[in-house]
Amino acid sequence: MNTINIGNEQRFSSSSDLSPATGLTPSGTANNHELERGIFAKPTNKPSGTSAESSEEVSKWSKPFNHLPDELVNEIFLHCASSPIEICGDPPCTLWSLAQVSQRWRTIALSESNLWTCITADLDVLPRAVVQSNQRTHALLNFFRGCLHRSRDRPLYLRVKAYRRLPPLLFPLTDLCLAEAHRWQTVSLHFSVISKLRQSQGQLSLLKALSLNWLEYRPAFPINAFIASPQLTHLTLCKLHRPLGSLILPWNQITHFESIVLRYGAGELDKILMSMPLLEELKMVCGMLLFPMSDHNATIKPISLPHLRSLHVSGCEEALDQILISLHTPSLKHFALKITNHSSSHGTPSPDLVVSAFLVLHLRSMFTLDSLSIDGLPVQSIARILDHVPSITRLFVRSPGGIELFPTYLTLNRDTTTSRPFYHEWGPLSSFFLVPNLRDLVMEDTYTYTDSATLTSSAGALLKMVKSRLDPQADSEGRLESVSVVVLLGVGLFDFDTSAFYGFGEAQGVKMNVDVRRKGLHQLSGIVPRDEDNYLYPERQDGH
Repeated sequence: MNTINIGNEQRFSSSSDLSPATGLTPSGTANNHELERGIFAKPTNKPSGTSAESSEEVSKWSKPFNHLPDELVNEIFLHCASSPIEICGDPPCTLWSLAQVSQRWRTIALSESNLWTCITADLDVLPRAVVQSNQRTHALLNFFRGCLHRSRDRPLYLRVKAYRRLPPLLFPLTDLCLAEAHRWQTVSLHFSVISKLRQSQGQLSLLKALSLNWLEYRPAFPINAFIASPQLTHLTLCKLHRPLGSLILPWNQITHFESIVLRYGAGELDKILMSMPLLEELKMVCGMLLFPMSDHNATIKPISLPHLRSLHVSGCEEALDQILISLHTPSLKHFALKITNHSSSHGTPSPDLVVSAFLVLHLRSMFTLDSLSIDGLPVQSIARILDHVPSITRLFVRSPGGIELFPTYLTLNRDTTTSRPFYHEWGPLSSFFLVPNLRDLVMEDTYTYTDSATLTSSAGALLKMVKSRLDPQADSEGRLESVSVVVLLGVGLFDFDTSAFYGFGEAQGVKMNVDVRRKGLHQLSGIVPRDEDNYLYPERQDGH
């Protein structure tokens, strides 16, 4: 599904080509009739020599498509026009480019309603000149209205974002959104819309996914517009004050719940979780302040979530401890843990607190994990967790010194069956080796390498680990298939030669990916896609 992004800040082109979003030239104005008839106005300027050559080139590669039926061209557009439509400036989006090829393609693009059903209005990034200009505001509203019109009666994906400021454009835009409330399928709303939601009560029968961000806003009345939404299953609440007191929702039908820095009173989160017996996915992002899930003096009663398959928790150590220690999740398959800071009430890092909470959760639930993501724990703490989840096949680790230390823990020692030499500080363990079924591994090292000797040693340990998991006599299900590594180099250290890794991977049939970055030039965002679900849960195709 494509996103029509109303608000990515771009400078206006110095050429006289029409803007794909507004139909405006730098010195011209948009005609409302033109915008209503068609967003893609045909350029009237004569092509330059370069443009003529470009047109000839386009004609060559587009010629084979001229014989395709409209239905097939429609399908091609749906697959390739995935980039957002920019409404203020260049470069033009894919859909705009396709529509300029020929009159036939323009007609198909404008008539395919599925191309206009996913609309994102990000007003925070609009240039100030656009926000302050009535003429430009009217053009944007006409474009938005045109998108809604061309989507016809199809279900809508809407996202309205205006967190940092409240431009005049927001309120008429809100009215347009609410007028189509009966078609909402997935919606993400800013708090200013909430006061008008009463008029939508009873209209949201198609709504499947809801995301609300109120930024400390406290509604004067409970919001009940969503209570009559029989298909609502995906819910995201961000920075909402007292969700139980503010929202009246069909909690018992929610299967996917995401909580982002919510303010919970004592026992409030317990009540919410126990009200969602069908919950399959839970994401908890905790703030700096701790809001206890239950009275400290009371006995912790496990919250049973029998259908929960994926759990994401992010926050400080004490907050994660409070979440994990109270859950019972026997069906858990995917687990992601991220420590955002290491401060505690005692002022010192306490990774053992998180490890202990996970072990309590595992002992109580006895789940069998398929994938695991750990971000922010020391290597030794990660190894303690891995000892209890030998079933995982996909592993993501982000840790200081990960590439230098972690491969040692993963190297298979087939000559020893009772203990692993690298565990000498803990003594013999019952496990033969860590995660024997591992197939996909991603490691990010947050340590900055400053000398080539340490880097070379780490590279050798990594290759040794990979080789140890390619034993032809080993079970084929435990053979490592892909390894992705992020290495951060300090100033003055020469680039790291990765040819040995790629050569080894090609020879052994292992996908090797080594990303070498310079400190100060790149943020350590990682090999894993921005949406970590794409890595941990490859089977998911619902887009939520």
